[in-house]
Amino acid sequence: MARTKAFDTDQALKQALHLFWKQGYEHTSMQDLVEAMGINRGSLYDTFGGKHALYVMAVEKYLSDYSMRDVRQAMAGGEVDPKTVIAALLRRMAREAAGKERARGCFLTNTIVEIGRGDGVIAARTRSAIEDMEKILTDLVAEGQKRGQFTTGRDAGALALFLVNTMQGLRVLSKIYEDGDRLDDVVDGALAVLAA
Repeated sequence: MARTKAFDTDQALKQALHLFWKQGYEHTSMQDLVEAMGINRGSLYDTFGGKHALYVMAVEKYLSDYSMRDVRQAMAGGEVDPKTVIAALLRRMAREAAGKERARGCFLTNTIVEIGRGDGVIAARTRSAIEDMEKILTDLVAEGQKRGQFTTGRDAGALALFLVNTMQGLRVLSKIYEDGDRLDDVVDGALAVLAA
């Protein structure tokens, strides 16, 4: 008869995500994970399959719980104003980047920078996540173009890719700039590029 798990798997996964987010993949040991998750090594392997599989699950958890959360919530609510949603997204990112969590950065960006193409499974998932962002932003920009909010001088897809690049750039710059005003300047520049 199978034993019931004596721990909350979702909570343990959240703990692993936050540890990876703080320390990165390479700097997180199995012992670090055991301690942070509050489970024994055997349970970690039995439930999550080891460090690499756990990291992949942490990436998925991040993407479902954090990535583009405000945009997804706004779009789920029905009618959205593209200009307002995009401006709010970029302003939130600049605020977060200049806030107390600045050193932690964005887990997706950290994963891309640390692992890049070095791991095929993780690289494929991060690329897919970026493409999902692009699709969402392409739809928003196209709608904003229809409404006369954004320039029609550039293709919506090209502008969306520019926004994704700006977002990732904000996350990387936040690692070195403590001054939120510099990040606000980046946001202002991006919004000026979109302007009709």
